[in-house]
Formats: sequence, C-alpha cells, structure tokens
Amino acid sequence: MLKISEKLSDLSSLGLDDKIVEKLKQNGILSTKELCKTSKKTLKKLNFSVKDVNYIEVKLQLLGLDLSRK
Repeated sequence: MLKISEKLSDLSSLGLDDKIVEKLKQNGILSTKELCKTSKKTLKKLNFSVKDVNYIEVKLQLLGLDLSRK
C-alpha cells in the first residue's frame, strides 16, 4: 500500500498509459494531487475522450482517490 505522500506525487504512480500522462503534463497537470483537483468536465475540455476520463478515474479509485466533483 502506498503512503499518502507517495500517492499524491508523480503521475507515474497511477500506472496510466504514457500517452495520457504526457497529455496531462502538456496541460499543466503534473502530479496526482493536481489530477485529483481536476474535474471530469475539465478533462473533457482538455480533449480527453470519455474513455480516457473513465480510465483515469478508475486508476485513481484503485488507490482510494477520485477526481474533483465540482
């Protein structure tokens, strides 16, 4: 089990596809903590597909985290 500080650090800890991680970084989302502050709606505005958004959400939930509900 990862510690909270490890969970909230690098995006690579989520095990996301490299293309998704690169796209997140290009859009200024550099850490898991920043990703958790991001909403589904925001990700869709950043041109992530519904499939990608759901994939990201599942990966976060596996670590006990989630996207913002705002």
